[in-house]
Amino acid sequence: FTIPKGHKINITPYWFLGLSEAEGSFAINKANSNNKIKFNAHFTIALSESQKLVLMEIKNFLDKLGTNKLCPDLHIPRCHITYRDSHIANIKPQYALVISDMYFIYHYFIPFLNTLQFVTKKSLDFQDWKLGVEVLVRGLHLIDAGQTYLLELMSRMNSGRLTSNVNKFLSFALPAIDIFSYKPLYKFGAQGEIIKISTGQTISG
Repeated sequence: FTIPKGHKINITPYWFLGLSEAEGSFAINKANSNNKIKFNAHFTIALSESQKLVLMEIKNFLDKLGTNKLCPDLHIPRCHITYRDSHIANIKPQYALVISDMYFIYHYFIPFLNTLQFVTKKSLDFQDWKLGVEVLVRGLHLIDAGQTYLLELMSRMNSGRLTSNVNKFLSFALPAIDIFSYKPLYKFGAQGEIIKISTGQTISG
């Protein structure tokens, strides 16, 4: 795949949204590390190896979404491109653009997508994803109610939304837990770092 001489890949907001609705994935993941449950949120677009140049232009587009008004010179990690080798027959290797930086997701990426009109069920995944990000930003994933809330979100997003297996879902409805009535445990610092409110400790830079 080569770009014809003189041709420019032009990424626009709605072009990006269209690709995201077809190939994008809003995800919340759970991992066990050192006997602790950890959650994270990320957005991914995976394309074939030959389309890496398209992902690079998308990355350039996203990197320009916004700047930190309080610290104009602050470099905020936005998204990165990773190579996915395939070990499955008939599945070609891919490159994936991944956005996982919580500060960028919360302050730039979500507000950007909020200005656009989705036309597919991907909008439901986005709405659930926003709730999960809000839980993580507030540090409420550290409490049992927050973890249960995130697990319920995870069970109904993406392929879970399409399943007819009712046993896949947890036994309670999301509105039963008013998770946002809990006081936040985390906050953002002036330079985008995440701070534990009770101790003032910086959790991540």
